[in-house]
Amino acid sequence: MNNNIVVGNIQKTCFHDGPGIRTTVFLKGCPIRCPWCANPENLSLDIKYTCDIDKCDYNNCPYNLDCNGFNSNQQTLKKNEKECPLNAIKATGSTITTKELVKQLLSINNHDGITFSGGDPLFQAYALKEVLRKLKNNNINICIETSLYSNPNNLLQIIDYIDTFIIDIKILEEKKCRQVLNGDVNNFYTNVERVFEKKKSVIFRIPLADNLVYNDVNVNLILKFLKDHKPLKVEIFKLHNLAQKKYEALGLKYNFNKEISDIKVRNFQNMISKEGINVEVISF
Repeated sequence: MNNNIVVGNIQKTCFHDGPGIRTTVFLKGCPIRCPWCANPENLSLDIKYTCDIDKCDYNNCPYNLDCNGFNSNQQTLKKNEKECPLNAIKATGSTITTKELVKQLLSINNHDGITFSGGDPLFQAYALKEVLRKLKNNNINICIETSLYSNPNNLLQIIDYIDTFIIDIKILEEKKCRQVLNGDVNNFYTNVERVFEKKKSVIFRIPLADNLVYNDVNVNLILKFLKDHKPLKVEIFKLHNLAQKKYEALGLKYNFNKEISDIKVRNFQNMISKEGINVEVISF
């Protein structure tokens, strides 16, 4: 049994992460690499330290911290995280025990349930299982946001504890899925079947990456998939570039900044609606 779990952060009072008002736990680690990812700090289990250049006078630190802002190495940033009076240095997560995470979550009582996001929660399924078991023992409603690209054995560890699945539909062309996402779409299909066999509540969420997700071939594959797997509802959304500063802080290059047109969004919404499926355009 793995008694530790790597958490990115915990957000209270979330409105787009499942039914009602949620507490959302962002876990680190993800099996795929979407070019448009909004949470690059959670792709890896590694805990890195970043510096907010809007807060930091990195050319000349006036606080004698021997720090050069985002140009500093990880060892220096880690050393100065709690010393910086500007609160400019942040860790991208923490490793805690599953027992401590449960304790923290049970102390929050102003929500309708807890949602696990990421990264992808299935990446740490074996550690997460113990957290979910204890939460269900306390009658907590549990939702998971996942791409379902993880090994099917990971899903089997936790599926019985989940009330609602929010499942991303991305690229369903097998070759293109490997090329763009480094993902195995066959894992996605296998995992979806298991979720529906268990008769779980399902919300499909589609990030409209122009040319990658939204193209004639992939749109037709998605529509066929939705005909065969009728969810509670489908949520579609335009991508944004609000994460660009995160990439810069992590020393990564952000290459995806092409916004899809409103006309294409409406067209896709109408196509899904014609299949008799409840579809909503959402924004973050």
